[in-house]
Amino acid sequence: MCKTLLRYFSPASNVDRFDTASVSALTPFANDVSMLAKTAARELQSALQKDLNKSIVEGKMFGVLVVRLQDEYRYLCAFSGKFNGCWDVPGFVPPPFDVSGAENLLAQTETTLNSLKDLRDFLSVDRRLSRLQTEHLRLLAEQSSEHQKLTGCLQLKRARRKRMRNCLTVSNALAMCDDSKLSAASLDQESRDDKKLRKAVNKKHSQDLQASKSRLDQLCTLRDRFEHRRIQLSSEAQRRYFALFKVVSRTGSAIDVGRLNAGGLPPAGTGECAGAKLLSYAVQQKLEPVAMAEFWWGPPPAGEIRHHGAFYPSCRSKCGQLIPRLLDDKTAQTKSILDVPDRCGDRPGALDRSTIAASVAPLDDVHVIDADNLTVLYEDDQLAVIEKPASVLSVRGKVGNRSVYDWAYDQWPDADGALLVHRLDMDTSGILLIAKNAKAHRLLQQQFERREIEKVYIALLESAPSADRGRIELPVRPDYSDRPRQLVCHQQGKEAVTLWQVIERQAMEKQIMKRDVTEHSAHGCRVELRPLTGRTHQLRVHCAAPKGLNSPIMDDPMYGNYSQLMQKSSAGPNGVRRRRMKLHATRLIFRHPLTGNSLAVESTVPF
Repeated sequence: MCKTLLRYFSPASNVDRFDTASVSALTPFANDVSMLAKTAARELQSALQKDLNKSIVEGKMFGVLVVRLQDEYRYLCAFSGKFNGCWDVPGFVPPPFDVSGAENLLAQTETTLNSLKDLRDFLSVDRRLSRLQTEHLRLLAEQSSEHQKLTGCLQLKRARRKRMRNCLTVSNALAMCDDSKLSAASLDQESRDDKKLRKAVNKKHSQDLQASKSRLDQLCTLRDRFEHRRIQLSSEAQRRYFALFKVVSRTGSAIDVGRLNAGGLPPAGTGECAGAKLLSYAVQQKLEPVAMAEFWWGPPPAGEIRHHGAFYPSCRSKCGQLIPRLLDDKTAQTKSILDVPDRCGDRPGALDRSTIAASVAPLDDVHVIDADNLTVLYEDDQLAVIEKPASVLSVRGKVGNRSVYDWAYDQWPDADGALLVHRLDMDTSGILLIAKNAKAHRLLQQQFERREIEKVYIALLESAPSADRGRIELPVRPDYSDRPRQLVCHQQGKEAVTLWQVIERQAMEKQIMKRDVTEHSAHGCRVELRPLTGRTHQLRVHCAAPKGLNSPIMDDPMYGNYSQLMQKSSAGPNGVRRRRMKLHATRLIFRHPLTGNSLAVESTVPF
């Protein structure tokens, strides 16, 4: 079966020019793609376009793995999950588990969960709970209204009694009479009656609320019991599913997929990704992996930003623990790949554990730059405004490079507090605000929280939007299966609002050429972005999202069209790719924390 799945390169690909020295062992977690893997991916894309395009009803991640057989290269193909409802498709590597067992387990689990759902519907827990919650809120509103009315009435009566007592005091001073004594006693009795009334009403409100809350608690307990049972069934099914995997490491020892995550079960879908399938199959067949690439084919999934034909690294959440164990079984001697302190360069030869561990830098094809000799745009005894270059970390990350925070701490050693008031992505350049004491830091952060600070960014987009200006309101949240990426989610996402306007259309080629960079886009444009909220990757997501500007920021390695970035990138004199994301924080307007005066600081756009 192995020989039938190995594909030959077409004669036109001319793979003979790739020798051991020229093939880069790019890791599955790197953004970059070797030319050999890229050639194999293009051939698969051509086949998908010719033969399978009509049958692709939804977007899918595909992958290729180039292997070396003696002195020639061949490649394997795979897809993530199912392809048009099928686990196993001719010409693609099979999943690393018993397909029939997985289908039976899926059917049994679905039947069990449906029966639980039927029981839940029969008891009408959700509907009853929703109705009781509405009634409870209405009861609270009615009691609040009744309490306000009663309080107002009793306050008026108390004021009237006070006036009458003052009159009686004056009358008593003039002449003592029995009528005044009777009137004072009646006022005291009225006051006691009002207190009893208030107490009785409060007691009734408390009893009604307690009864309502008791009914709510009973239904919540019942709902939680069903939910706990559902989670139990799902977890049991997932454990049984992972037990079906037959995965071995390169040393031949079995890998328990269900125990990859020391803290519990690994994420759902672990082992189903294209990269994991390819490497698992290659290891089992004793093939020598050389280079790998994964790409998206078809329309993007809802909320996520995927570009048709663009290359993407393997996800760290599902594959970050499985792939290293596939290639090297020395798990007792290796740290998590997310704990690796620095990054090594691309290495020739086959994929191995060391190159995988070395690929966890925030950008795999742009080296992180140490923060040093930063430009100070404004400074006084309370704060400073500096200009952060691209590829510099705002705060220290796992790669261990010197960050803006480290630089600021050395620059102002007597400063107390957190120093940085806000952050910029490593890929983004521009203005950063620094507070020199805790009070200034608190007051400036309050301005950010209240959205009183005006932030202006300039970006170059890969393509031009049809309109000239607009407002984007797309809630975003982390992509839990592929951090640190963010996605659009209207159910769980946080509010994110961006104002934008076009500054210049179809003039980027000459602007970029002035900066001695050869990439260009004849259909792009320069835009001004004003975020009204400060969500992670907000501007990058809003630009790239189909319901946003539907045009990624140029050279965005996370949300851009990486197949285009590869074509547009050029190597500098030292052989390192000269590219940076075209996003710059150019203006910041805020109130001084001590004087309250408005300050506007600007930074020149470097592209």
